[in-house]
Amino acid sequence: MRQRTLLLIDDDKFWSGMTAGFFKRNNYRVVTAATCADGLRLAAETRPDCVLLDFHLPDADGCSGAFAIRNDGNLKKTPVIMASCDGTKELTACRDYKVDGFFLKPGRYERLLDMVDGLLRRVEWERGILTHKDIRLDGTSFTVSRDARLVAKLTKEQFRLLFGLVERTPDIVSNLEIARNVFGPETVEEREDAIRGLAHRLRVNLGARLGHRIKSRAGEGWGYLHPADKKRQQRK
Repeated sequence: MRQRTLLLIDDDKFWSGMTAGFFKRNNYRVVTAATCADGLRLAAETRPDCVLLDFHLPDADGCSGAFAIRNDGNLKKTPVIMASCDGTKELTACRDYKVDGFFLKPGRYERLLDMVDGLLRRVEWERGILTHKDIRLDGTSFTVSRDARLVAKLTKEQFRLLFGLVERTPDIVSNLEIARNVFGPETVEEREDAIRGLAHRLRVNLGARLGHRIKSRAGEGWGYLHPADKKRQQRK
């Protein structure tokens, strides 16, 4: 799975170090800064997936950092979580600073991880991005990546088919549902021949290593099955 980048802007060295270590153990790349100025510079350089921003910084408060991120065309959609030891700042942070979440320090790291993961899932969904185990589907470019390496650029129909199958894995998706998702909601017929041809072209574009994950079940529909899921099903 693609390693996400978390930018941690906090001048508390102990908390920053502990938090960075926790996220690294959970497959995040962590970039740290102790001042607002350094944090904004690193944000522009690294384009992080999420920013964890301390409310009180030596050269500015979280307000300045949040506003700067929201006013940057390349960063304005980046999720920002404000962190503070002062719980009274939560309402102000969310209402006035337009942040996406508030974390009361010290708090449980598991809760913070759930918050970050949830925000990134929402952002990726809004951008038409879907990740599952070792693959990543990008709806803006209709591309498929595996282990952070580009595998294929698909047609719109092929991408819709794959996205729908991966989204429902390991379940089988009926031909009727596929037809409506791929060819339009007004589709009445299942169009089995068209779906079969589309699935064949998708397999070819994905290549042998990924193409074989597209499975058909006679009379039921199609599915996407990762090798690990297939082994798990065989053990049942």
